[in-house]
Order: sequence, then structure tokens, then C-alpha cells
Amino acid sequence: MIELFREIPKNLSRLPLVPVLRINYEPATLTAKRWLEDQFSQAKIIKKQKERHKRWIEEFSRDKSFAVFGNAGYGELFFRTTADGTAVTANATETTLLPANTQPVIPANAFMFAGRSFRFTSKGILTTTTSNSTWQLRMSGTVNSLAGTSIGVTATITNTGSVNNVLWYMMYDMEARTDMSSGAANTTLSGSGIITSPAGFASPFAYSLIQAAGSATWTWTSQADIQNYINWSLTFSAASQSATLKSFKAYCEN
Repeated sequence: MIELFREIPKNLSRLPLVPVLRINYEPATLTAKRWLEDQFSQAKIIKKQKERHKRWIEEFSRDKSFAVFGNAGYGELFFRTTADGTAVTANATETTLLPANTQPVIPANAFMFAGRSFRFTSKGILTTTTSNSTWQLRMSGTVNSLAGTSIGVTATITNTGSVNNVLWYMMYDMEARTDMSSGAANTTLSGSGIITSPAGFASPFAYSLIQAAGSATWTWTSQADIQNYINWSLTFSAASQSATLKSFKAYCEN
């Protein structure tokens, strides 16, 4: 409490009265008590946060086929191939580039909050004559499906003629635009990427991966409270072509 009053200074009784500022401090025991109450309140908040985080991790840990993510910060690797995919040679048929029965799995509720992000990278080799190719990423609630939502597809790419075993490389980013709600299409997602093959593709050598080639719309709705599987595929326009996946990795970015 602060009091302002008038007091006669000692030995200066002839001088006029002057204002004096006096500060009354609370007892030390009361100050200590309030400090302890504050610390106890903060400890309870931290405890609740830890319990909520623990429940979140336990939820993602139920499926042991993938690594738990979301607790190691930016760029956590949660999926990678450990073998080459089967060479894609089919003519005019969409075919997976991934090794048999090997797919990145995005667990149920992974997109619970807006901002949750994933990154996919892939690379391999390409052998072509003069022909066209179309590359595509899909997401589906069904394992090994090539009928799921197209989340990234190239325009028709003109391949360079008569090249053997040249590099191709793909990178794709996907994130939640909304918090997860209820229903079949309960989350809005957005994604885009790029694929390049400096020696295997005709100029401009790099092409976009978006939901519909040439479209300004990069968003779609998805059911995020179920497991979703990612598939990476290729369609050649002619025979005598070959592409082999050497690596596919998936990261959780936050």
C-alpha cells in the first residue's frame, strides 16, 4: 500500500509541511505464499500439457507399422524404402513405382490441427525413347490402391529420346488447411510439388505436381480420421520405356 501524507521533518519545525511518500510492504510470509501458489499453478498447467502430449503420442503409437512422429520437431523421417521398386515398363497403364506392399502410411488423426505438414521425396532412374510420361501421387484409405485421390499429377511430359538410366527426382509438400472436423470429408488439405530429370525430360526439364495439371486449385477434402496410404505411380505413352524407383522418403515437418 502506498500512502501520501504530510509530516513535519525533525529539527525543521519552522519549515512548512512537506509531502512524504511512504510504502508499506506486505509481510514476507504473505509474499512467499503467493509466490508458492503461482508456482503451483504453473506446475499444474505444465502437467496437463505433458499429459495431453502423452495421449497424443500414444494415439499415434497404436499402429507399429510406422514411426511415431510429431515429437521430434521439423523434418522427422517416418518412412523410407529399403529396396528398389519394380521397373515400370507398361504401356498406357498407370503402375506403381513403389516396391511391392510398401507404402507410406499417414495415421488416423494426423491432420487433427491446421498446419500439420508432410514432405515426400523420391528418386530413381529413367530409360526412354522419344515418348511421353505422366507421374502421379495418390492418397487413399485403401492399401495398394491406384484409385485414390490424385493429390499431385504432372502434365504430359515429353521424354528425351534414347537416354539410359538417367536420374529423376521428385519432392512434394502437403499440409492441413483446417482443423479436423467430423464426417467423411472432414479436413481440407493442400499440396504441390515438382519432378525433374535434367537428362530424361525435354525442356524445361522440371514439371509441377499439383492436384490437376494446369489448375489454380491446390486443395481438396479428405477423411483424416482414418489411415491414409500414399502411392507414387507412372504412366508411359509407349512401349520400350523403363523407370525404376531407388528411394522414397516421407517426413513429418512439425
